[in-house]
Amino acid sequence: MVPRMGELRTPRLGGSPGELEIRSDTCRILEETIPLIKDKLMEMYHICAKADKLEAFVKMVAHCVSFVEDQT
Repeated sequence: MVPRMGELRTPRLGGSPGELEIRSDTCRILEETIPLIKDKLMEMYHICAKADKLEAFVKMVAHCVSFVEDQT
């Protein structure tokens, strides 16, 4: 079972102060960066969708050019 981010903050008995500080820092960093990564991922999806549409358009134009060349 994978612990949730909030669960990482709860100290184990006998944990050293340094260990607790590392856990707290790790949790804070994850809470800050995961939303940023998700935003970038959504941007990449939009960019990839545009690239796919452009690729389909280029293929269509190539087909049309090929058709016109065959008729001349």
